[in-house]
Amino acid sequence: MEAVAKKLTIGKSEVVCGHFSKIDAAKMIASGARHIHSSTLGQKDSCVKVTREYLGKRKISPYPWEKFESVNEVILNSSSDRTRIIQEILTQAPAYCGRELKEKFESVLEELLTNSIYHAYRNKDGTPKYPRRHQVTLANEEAVKIAYACNKAGAFLSVTDQGGYFPATELARSFSRCYSEKHSRGQIEDKEGGAGLGLYMIYEAVTHLKIELFPRRRTIISCWIADRRSYHPDIFSFNLFERR
Repeated sequence: MEAVAKKLTIGKSEVVCGHFSKIDAAKMIASGARHIHSSTLGQKDSCVKVTREYLGKRKISPYPWEKFESVNEVILNSSSDRTRIIQEILTQAPAYCGRELKEKFESVLEELLTNSIYHAYRNKDGTPKYPRRHQVTLANEEAVKIAYACNKAGAFLSVTDQGGYFPATELARSFSRCYSEKHSRGQIEDKEGGAGLGLYMIYEAVTHLKIELFPRRRTIISCWIADRRSYHPDIFSFNLFERR
């Protein structure tokens, strides 16, 4: 698909709206774009309107895919509890949630929890507080919050850490490596400490992705995973907001 995009400037931020593929959008993210909406409705899309509210610092509303009458919440205190909690959440899924949706939900949640435990918390010198692949018990003030909900259109998921380490530059670097024309997807690095493979997987699996950065305080990553019956390959969004 040939990328067709328009840029809408709000304050110091640009919102890219149009009709383009995820690979095209990933290249934009690699170049520093923080607000991307691909939709057949263009700037009239309801998700674009919410992004405008965020950037315009007016009343902040949830995206349509975040709206549920009730959302379940779970607290994670230990890396050893990840598998148990994920399986408990999956067993609560309604019967209409298909296998493909559950598999995507499981893989995305696993990656988000791994990132929250091993990448969000840092020592004073900036090094990771918790070594990757080690069992970790988080302090009470470091507990990770999981929020989730599901309907016949798909599944909502949000993970909040209390570390607040998620540099936007690191995200751009990761996407640049994953989608660079000089590298195939099979050449994505997978080494100690993580190298972007998880971010690539999450981006590919979800329909909408929102990242809220509160440096040195917390990071909230929320997403919508569309069920295959409501999935549309040309409708997706990516938004990264950095708070003070």
